[in-house]
Amino acid sequence: MAACPENVEEPAHIEHAKSYGLLSEQEASALGVSLINIFEPPLTKVRQQLSEASSKQQLLIEQMQCENERIELSQKEYNLQEAFTKMKVYHAKLVNIKKDMTMLHEKSTKLKKRAMRLQEHCQKQALQKELDKERQLQRELKLVEDTTK
Repeated sequence: MAACPENVEEPAHIEHAKSYGLLSEQEASALGVSLINIFEPPLTKVRQQLSEASSKQQLLIEQMQCENERIELSQKEYNLQEAFTKMKVYHAKLVNIKKDMTMLHEKSTKLKKRAMRLQEHCQKQALQKELDKERQLQRELKLVEDTTK
């Protein structure tokens, strides 16, 4: 067992116990060494764990700093804010173009229907003219026959 160093003051309760003759010098020293032996291993383990935790924390801090530098560099290099602004503008233009295309499609569909109706109407008129000419011709032939009889 190791002896207590001479320059270390003993706690008051040990001095008090010595003054009443409860502990001898050797017993007090043995008690101190026993207390140190009991608490030293857990405290050493805690010190080691704290050291590991602080080294891991330092490593994480360095990694975060590197990542922050990379993010700043990429933001400066690619100017993301400007890109997002352009994306909004082009998206708005695209939406307008889609609306225009939809409107043009509707108009062309209406025009096609109108053209079909006009074509049908023109065909009906042409057919009617042909029928009228044929009837007129038959009337004339009938008149000519009637007059020749």
